[in-house]
Amino acid sequence: MVSKPSSHIYIYKFAITSYNVQNEGASTSRSPLFDGNDYAYWKVKIIIYLQSVDYDLWLSIENRHHKPTKIENDITILKPRS
Repeated sequence: MVSKPSSHIYIYKFAITSYNVQNEGASTSRSPLFDGNDYAYWKVKIIIYLQSVDYDLWLSIENRHHKPTKIENDITILKPRS
């Protein structure tokens, strides 16, 4: 009979490889830290973080920055900051 590894060992190994609480933090007020490893994992975390902080911010990142303009006398003019 082949014995299976206990589930707590598997969960422990998974936690070490995919989430480093010491470096990244578990707080929702701190953005995920990218340490140069596992970019795909960090990318998902930062997208979720930005969407949760301000969805309009995420939309401006996703759709690129657009400077508001107005047209006066067939001339496009940047709108002033308020």
